[in-house]
Amino acid sequence: MNGRERCILGLLAASPGAMYGLDLVKQSRGRLGRGTVYVWLVRLEDRGLVSSVPTFDRRRLYSITSAGMDAMGRPRHRLIDALLAWTRRWFPRNRNG
Repeated sequence: MNGRERCILGLLAASPGAMYGLDLVKQSRGRLGRGTVYVWLVRLEDRGLVSSVPTFDRRRLYSITSAGMDAMGRPRHRLIDALLAWTRRWFPRNRNG
């Protein structure tokens, strides 16, 4: 795994919720570029390390998967995964209407 992939996974792992690609660029303090962040996100998603969901405004929210956490060397407990899934289900960040 290269430095940019580690940067993206680290930012997503530290985030309390999902993030937009441009938010990752801002949080990276110059380590990620606007023109390449989505290329890296697609690669990570293809490998199952990141997942994304479309929003009402056609942007995508990205979050780290359990496999991504494992790749970072930070195993998560199943209880944490269940709690995060429940929280996302009942308290979504973006609501339509």
